[in-house]
Amino acid sequence: MSFFRPFNALVVLLTLWSTIAYAHAPVSRPLKRLANPSTLSLEIIPRAPIPLESSAHRRRLPSPHANTLRYDDSFRLIISAFDETFFLHLRPNDDLIHPNARINYYATGPDGRSYIRHSEPLFRESVRAYHGEVVAADHSYTRMREDAAHIVPDRTHPAHLGWARLMVHDQGNADAGLAPEFEGAFSVNGDVYHIITQHNYLRTKHELDTENVEVVDVGLDSNLVIYRESDMMTPEEEELARTGVRPEGKVAVGHGCGHDRLHYNTDPSQNPLLAKASPAMSRWYDNPLGLFGNGSLFPRDDIPSNGMTENFRDFIGQTTGCPTSPKIALMGVAADCEYVTSLGSQENATRQMLTSFNTASTLYKNTFNVSLGILHLAVQQPGCPSTPDSNVPWNVACGNVTLEQRLSLFSQWRGSQGNDSTALWHLMSGCPTGTEVGIAWLGTLCNQQASPNQQGETVSGTAVSTSGRTEWQVVAHETGHNFGAIHDCTSDGCVTSPACCPLSASACDANSQFLMSPVAQTGENAFSQCSIGNVCTSMRGIQGAQTDTSCLIDANTNIQLVGLQMCGNGIVEQGEDCDPAVRRCCVGRRPPTTTTFVATTPPGMSGVPTQHHRRLSSYDRHAPGYISSPNVPGRGNGVMYSPVPQQQMQWGPPPQHPTRTNWVDESLYNGPRH
Repeated sequence: MSFFRPFNALVVLLTLWSTIAYAHAPVSRPLKRLANPSTLSLEIIPRAPIPLESSAHRRRLPSPHANTLRYDDSFRLIISAFDETFFLHLRPNDDLIHPNARINYYATGPDGRSYIRHSEPLFRESVRAYHGEVVAADHSYTRMREDAAHIVPDRTHPAHLGWARLMVHDQGNADAGLAPEFEGAFSVNGDVYHIITQHNYLRTKHELDTENVEVVDVGLDSNLVIYRESDMMTPEEEELARTGVRPEGKVAVGHGCGHDRLHYNTDPSQNPLLAKASPAMSRWYDNPLGLFGNGSLFPRDDIPSNGMTENFRDFIGQTTGCPTSPKIALMGVAADCEYVTSLGSQENATRQMLTSFNTASTLYKNTFNVSLGILHLAVQQPGCPSTPDSNVPWNVACGNVTLEQRLSLFSQWRGSQGNDSTALWHLMSGCPTGTEVGIAWLGTLCNQQASPNQQGETVSGTAVSTSGRTEWQVVAHETGHNFGAIHDCTSDGCVTSPACCPLSASACDANSQFLMSPVAQTGENAFSQCSIGNVCTSMRGIQGAQTDTSCLIDANTNIQLVGLQMCGNGIVEQGEDCDPAVRRCCVGRRPPTTTTFVATTPPGMSGVPTQHHRRLSSYDRHAPGYISSPNVPGRGNGVMYSPVPQQQMQWGPPPQHPTRTNWVDESLYNGPRH
């Protein structure tokens, strides 16, 4: 039985929305195929650890909330698409939301000034953000038992086919025929699958998608759209589809990042990261054999070198300098009026930003041992002001400023915020400039000042990304520049002077395979070995230059935030008896009993039980009242558990396991079978 509308409804909407959607869509590759995924099941892992050799045979009674997916749950999601079935094992991303995180929703007053219309805490309990792995079908059952025992997964296991990062917006209702709604991405054997809502697909669709869509799965979850990186057209295929003429040779692709046009990012006299001396990378005529081994080693004269000499060739793959223990870079994220307009509402914009940063944060955690944690969200209202507000000069319509100018305006504003405990501020904009969809300052992690230069630029710890189909990749790329990463080398030039990261010590062109490619291509979902060496070496510091990491916080330590003291912010601070996000309570003189804020569940929050212990995030491992779990010998993992058994929500026929026809293994409830 099918509960969902057929795919044809999406095809009709594609035709109706083609002109509108494309008008707001930044540069992206057209899709040759896309599909509706089929959600087969969502299985919540028991919240109380079940040892692998459990002797319990008695079925536990389910909790009243056992079938409600919580922010701190681990679960298995089984989905089908493109004639394949995927087993996603997911656990909560406890680093994404800081306990003191807050959202400010802005509006424009009659005088044209931007003001805070509404401010509220961003509760961790309200954000269902997860990350994990895609596991092979024949290993998924074993992995389920390991998950139930709360064993930390081995990401190098050969049965792990790739990574997974999802935000669950709505878990659905099988009885009512409502499918879950979630967004994110996962990888399988190197190919990345993107899942977005139908609304977001229509918002970012390419003008050539409509004529090149192949209906793959019919009658399934039509509220979601899935496509693969391998489904994107190459530049040559796009040229053929657009003109009807097959191009001869490769088609030139414009740069998607404006990093290399900024003086601060290319002038070693301004940016000390660029002044480090490094053994020069040879031109092709200094290495005749290289002419045959790598045809991309040719001089590039179209980009001024400015004396830049560093290409990090000698540090490829080196991780010395990156944190050896988990760290978190606290982020402030703002959305301008054009971004919010493209999403339709402030709430939709907030959801999209959280989805993008959830995916990017896990990438940074797995690569550099530094998660991106959100502390501040500043969301402007849809519809841009007719006259820019001098207090938020970056909140202007697309035609008024370029992406480069918007970055400087945003940097000026960031400097006015002072020490607000953030490592970086990131602006989400709806205004790309030509093919450029993002821009950032190089190596400005922990820079809270606004510094103008002689070229009219204002530099700070900031970046700008624009709305698009794979927004999280733009966010990750631009944040990489803030962390000190330069661009990967491309085929249009590989010499020492314009610094770029080579593929290896003997090969230059990275062929746009990695995240720091200046050209938007498919497959850019990981940092190259050179980028890893680039970032880690810059953090370590060489020859007097170093990326500032003083603002990174220990993932297992609380901090006393500064810059947040205000009545009505929902945080009990010095001099306040209480602060329930209303001003009338901020009248006390007694200091708080603890300096650690632990978010509590707001009354009436849908789908969040108020009587259960919550999973402690990595921010509050040392919070008052913290205990390690006594249920798993030798594992003080900082989790408070309530004894809730696994529950499954089934939307379609269960996949056939090689040895089992009933996929729901009751041993997770009753102990092992004999």
